[in-house]
Amino acid sequence: MSNISPDYYWKKGITSIELSDFIRTYQLDFPSGNAIKYILRHKNKNGAEDLFKAIWYLSDILENDYGIDFVADIKKQIQNIEENTK
Repeated sequence: MSNISPDYYWKKGITSIELSDFIRTYQLDFPSGNAIKYILRHKNKNGAEDLFKAIWYLSDILENDYGIDFVADIKKQIQNIEENTK
């Protein structure tokens, strides 16, 4: 495992693809790539904190790409959780 390419960014099984290669192959934007990153690593790195970050990025996509305004409240709640756990 290295700091640049840790094990939790690799798909396990018959085929392996590094997360950065997956993001490039599917031409994902920054929020989508980060959401996937945090979902993939939550069990091996920061647990619930990473899932909250994934939800924040997914909410950001809903707000900015689809005009769903109520998710701004979700993003604020997640920011409050992060501030209160420091």
